[in-house]
Order: sequence, then structure tokens, then C-alpha cells
Amino acid sequence: MKLTSLIIEDDAMQAASLKKMVETACPEITVLDICFTIPQAEAAIRKMKPQFIFLDIMMEPFTGFDLLNRFVEIDFEVIFTTTYQDFAYKAIKVSAVDFLLKPFGEEELKLSVKKLKEKIASKQTMDYLGLLMQNIQKKPEAMQLAIPVLTGYRFVEVSQILCVESSGKFNQVFLINGDDFISTITLAEIEKLVPDIMFFRSAKNFIVNLSYVIEYLKNQEKIILKNGKSAPLSRLKKNSFFTAINRFQNS
Repeated sequence: MKLTSLIIEDDAMQAASLKKMVETACPEITVLDICFTIPQAEAAIRKMKPQFIFLDIMMEPFTGFDLLNRFVEIDFEVIFTTTYQDFAYKAIKVSAVDFLLKPFGEEELKLSVKKLKEKIASKQTMDYLGLLMQNIQKKPEAMQLAIPVLTGYRFVEVSQILCVESSGKFNQVFLINGDDFISTITLAEIEKLVPDIMFFRSAKNFIVNLSYVIEYLKNQEKIILKNGKSAPLSRLKKNSFFTAINRFQNS
């Protein structure tokens, strides 16, 4: 599948490096231009109509989201380039949009492009960018997560997750309203999606939402949650559990 793209990056060296990497690792992609400012990028997108863009989050004095807000309808795909320190990293991570975490190499680029091609080929219509734009305005506990399931993605507000239990390759996500479902990603991957302050890995196979903890049974080494469901608490996790509870209550 041949694709056209723009690189939108305010660092000339990083932009040149990415262009060279694309030409080497993904020769099926034609880089139409490199844009160093948001106004330049807007003009190039309207004129050249790329199928997707590589978009840096921080474009002083603007952000990549300022560029997206200039379009009433976004008819191109986006691969964000970001760092852990960027204010929007967590929102990007939970919203199922494509992104490259700086510094990245050819393998990460190839994987991101592969996912992009699959999205285009399957003609997915879910507004992932719209979800992201909503999430960056919200506190972590109010964000909507895009959690992979067998049929695609399940969109769930963080505060609705009661706990997650691992069962081999799959994980059962328990919701406070009882509308539970099975996720196809690992427990470790789910742990990275949810806010650290709000969730705790109580055992090898369990993550619990601290806001729904109502009791700890010392003799049984169990945590009781709001709807009566229980979760095991590993002996090695006991001290860190009480630390996490105190930190959450004081947040």
C-alpha cells in the first residue's frame, strides 16, 4: 500500500532524521514535505492532501492539537511523535491513536506504519482523534480508555472500572455497573493505561480500583470491593497496598 505523508516537526535535525528513516524503512511512503510551524503545516495539508501526517506534539508556541483544531473535518490519519514528558502522553496512550515515543528506531516506525495501514484497509470509522481531544481536557480518572477486545475496542471511562483479573492470555475487565467484558491485551498493558494514583496491582493476576476498596480481610489476605467482589492481596504487596491507599485518599 503506497501512502503520502507530511512530517510536522519544529526540530530540523529530528525532522531530517525521521525523513531518512521513512525512506529507508518504509519506501512505500512518500514524504511530500517537512513543515516546521503550525501555519505552514495547515497550508501544506490543505494544498497537498496527504493520507497521513507525522505530528510532533510540542510545536512552540503551539501544540499539535492546535493544528487539528484548525480543521472542521479531519480527513487524514495522524501518527503522533511524543515523549513521556509531553502533557498529552497519557491521553494519547489511552485513546488508541497511533504514536511514536521519542527516541524511536526503524522497528517502532515499521510497527506504527503497519497499524496505520491496517486501520486504513479496514476502513475503521471510530473517531479516535475525537476521543483523544476529549481526553486531553479531562482529569485522568475521567478519561475514556480504548481497551482492545476481539471485535475491536471497548470504550470505558476509567472511573467505571472496578478491577481487572488475568486469565491466561485474556483479561476480564469488571465494571461497577456489571457490564463486564474480556480484553485481548495483557494485564501489564492495562496497568499502563490506568492512572497509577487510582489503581493498584494487588497480585500477579489482579488490578483493583482503590476508590472501590471497602475492606481488607487480614486473615484471608483479601481486598473486598464495593459490589462484594474480592481480590487477593499478595503478602509481598501488603505494605505497598496501604501506602497506595493513603496516597490515593490524600490526592
